Amino acid sequence: FDAGLFSRLMAFVRPYRRRLLLAILLMSVSSAASVATPNLIGAAIDTAGAGGAGMAARLRGIIGIMALVLGVEWVTNRARLVILADVGTRIVVDIRRALFDHLQTLSMRFFDTYKVGRLMSRIIGDVSVLQEFVTWSIVGTARSLFLLTAILISLGLRNLKLTLLVMLVLPPMVLMTRAWSARARDAWREVRRRIAIINGYLNETVTGMRVVQSLSLIHI
Repeated sequence: FDAGLFSRLMAFVRPYRRRLLLAILLMSVSSAASVATPNLIGAAIDTAGAGGAGMAARLRGIIGIMALVLGVEWVTNRARLVILADVGTRIVVDIRRALFDHLQTLSMRFFDTYKVGRLMSRIIGDVSVLQEFVTWSIVGTARSLFLLTAILISLGLRNLKLTLLVMLVLPPMVLMTRAWSARARDAWREVRRRIAIINGYLNETVTGMRVVQSLSLIHI
């Protein structure tokens, strides 16, 4: 984790923080509804298994609540996706505008030594990756943490020993994830670098094709 890079990226997110907070709020509601659904299913199974007078009425009530919960989950989840898609597109526009303005300040020597295709690959491809990180990864991480917390609370209320047993896998998962992410970061940077080199080569090849064909015709 690079705090400096993260703070620079958050500077582009800050103008849209209210909408992102709204998306996180909607995410928390949809996540809570998602966790409530299995509990309602369990309640319906217990009610059907218990039988007795009024079982049908209780089942209808549970089904009605489940339909309401599923409706709330669908509405909040769709609203969250719409907000994130719009905010992500606006952030990409701001980043590309800032990059374009920065390119105007660079010297001619920079453009002589840096391939145009590689430069365009960085501006277009890498910024699109940033869009996915800002709009989906950050909120997705928050959603995963919220879901994990809600699931553990729900399990703890039912069976504390089973919950503690399930939590035994969390420390190894955290350690393995940290070890993997350290290598994945270097590998991902190398992937982006090689993609930029390939795009730069393709750009120069395609751009120079007309010149080569023109010289070939003149020679003929």
